[in-house]
Amino acid sequence: MHRDLSILAIVLAVIVTVTPLAFAQQLQVRLVNVTSPVAPGKDATLAVQTTPKAACKITVQYASGPITTKGLGPKTADVKGNVRWTWRVGPKTKTGVWPVIVSCSLKKQLAKLETSIAVQK
Repeated sequence: MHRDLSILAIVLAVIVTVTPLAFAQQLQVRLVNVTSPVAPGKDATLAVQTTPKAACKITVQYASGPITTKGLGPKTADVKGNVRWTWRVGPKTKTGVWPVIVSCSLKKQLAKLETSIAVQK
């Protein structure tokens, strides 16, 4: 009888320990808002929601290649999981539809969102 109770206690301890991991939510990135279309020389904004404290980065790919401009640095999601980037579209940026990729990571989980921005005069 004592042995059966010990085994039951071990099984219950394993279930309690494993259950939170088994039901852990997968990291996700959801598009909240994107300025599109946007004119050359104007500001564009992209906002996402993910898990609070996730580390996020954004890549905007124009015809000339990926851009690095003020406002497009890595960011950490706030306590509600919100992340927002605002940048100035160059005045000579070609019109077209350009890919935008947001990648977020937290505790060895990675999530990616692919969208686009239209640049129109």
